[in-house]
Amino acid sequence: MRGFKVFLKFKNIFNRLNPINTFDFGEIKEDIEKAPDSKKLLEKTIKKYPHFDKIILMGLYHLINTQNVDKEFLSVLSKDLNIIADLLEGNDEIVEVPYNVKLEGKKNNILVACHNHFFGAIIPSLSDICTAIKYNCRFIVIVSDNSIGIIVNDFNLSFKKDFIEDYIFFNGYIQLCVDFEKSNELDQLDSMNLNSNERKKLENEIFDRFVGENTEKFVDEFNLRFNKYNIYEIYINI
Repeated sequence: MRGFKVFLKFKNIFNRLNPINTFDFGEIKEDIEKAPDSKKLLEKTIKKYPHFDKIILMGLYHLINTQNVDKEFLSVLSKDLNIIADLLEGNDEIVEVPYNVKLEGKKNNILVACHNHFFGAIIPSLSDICTAIKYNCRFIVIVSDNSIGIIVNDFNLSFKKDFIEDYIFFNGYIQLCVDFEKSNELDQLDSMNLNSNERKKLENEIFDRFVGENTEKFVDEFNLRFNKYNIYEIYINI
C-alpha cells in the first residue's frame, strides 16, 4: 500500500508538484502548456553561442571516458579553451570542485563543466545548478550511458530563492512518480535486512534508473518549470 501512503503524504502540495492548470471542462477547452521544442532550443543556442560546438565536443569527450564507471568525474573547459580539469575523479555521489576551477570561476572564465551521472539520469541536481551559478559557469554537461544533457545557464541571481523553492517541488514531483511507478521495488526493500546507508543507495539507484528510463519526460518537465529563470536543458541521445 506504499502508493496510497505516498498520495496521502503529497496530496496537500500536489498543485505545486504538478503545475498544469489547463484542462478540458466540458465545452471549455484549454490547451495544456507544452515544453519548449528541443530542436528549436538547440538551434537557438547554436546561433547565440559561437563556441557551442566546443560544448558538444567536451560532452562527447567526457561521455567516452566515463562509460561503465562507478564514480563521478569532472572535466572543465575555460573560455580561453584550456582544459582546467581533465577527468578529475570523485566518488559515487560527488566530485569536489578543485581550487583552480574555483579561481577561474571567480574570473568568469569557465565555459563548460562536465560530469557524469548513473543509469542514464541526466537531470541536473539542485547542487549541480547552484554550483554552476556560484562559479559563473555558462554550460553544464551531464552524461550518462548514451545520453548527453546540456544545461544552458543564463540565470538571474535575483530569482535564486524562487528557483530553489521551485526545484525542490520539481524533485518532489519526480519522487512522487518514482513512488507510484516503482512501488513494488521500493516495497521489496522493506523485506531486506538493510542498514540506512545500504537502503539509501538502493533507493537512489531506483530513482536514477527511473529518471533514465523517462529522460525526455523529465527534460521537458524541467524546461517547462525553469525556462522562466533562463535555464533550460538540451537532450542529445548518442
